[in-house]
Amino acid sequence: MSRAPRTLDLSDDEVKVAQEVFQKFNQSNLEAKRLFDLFKEWQTLKTRSLKRFVLSLSFLLTISWLINVDITDIKPLGINVSGADETLFLISLLIIHVVTFIYYRVQRSIDLNVNEAEISLFEEELSQFIELSDFIDEIIKEGRAKSLRDLMNDVHGSIRLSGRMPKVQDVYNAVIFFKNRLRQEQAKKKWTEKIETISIYALSIADISIIISF
Repeated sequence: MSRAPRTLDLSDDEVKVAQEVFQKFNQSNLEAKRLFDLFKEWQTLKTRSLKRFVLSLSFLLTISWLINVDITDIKPLGINVSGADETLFLISLLIIHVVTFIYYRVQRSIDLNVNEAEISLFEEELSQFIELSDFIDEIIKEGRAKSLRDLMNDVHGSIRLSGRMPKVQDVYNAVIFFKNRLRQEQAKKKWTEKIETISIYALSIADISIIISF
């Protein structure tokens, strides 16, 4: 059986690119539900616990400094030291803060590296598929094809299309879903994580300076 004649206004180069796009989509296991792996919590329980401790200590010290309260004499918290005990308390507080902060940084770095190694190939594939889908979208936007199905019918022919379209369509739909619904949210997530990290570092450094200044 012969393939159906082509009817769309496509150059030979565009047909070749379209065939390569469909082949790559067909070989992929990308699904919409996999996209949510980009938003999963990648910090371990240990790292999150260390972060809470560092933040709690940082906020306590910062607030004490802002309202001009002596951190060696915070009665509501049961803290009331003086003389030699005051010096020992400040040294102990400094050591605890520095060690916990360093431990948090190390644990976060480990979690981050593991997460990046886990999703790097997926993000690379997704980035490539976004570029490929842009090629298809441009043809549809220009009115040279009504849809992905229309383009595939023309490029591959209705005979060869059997059994191939469902997977290509699913991959294309997943990419479009990411572009329209999740790409901006992923960017926001990355910026939020950066701001959080910078804030924790800034608070910790400031609080260490506060302890030293007493």
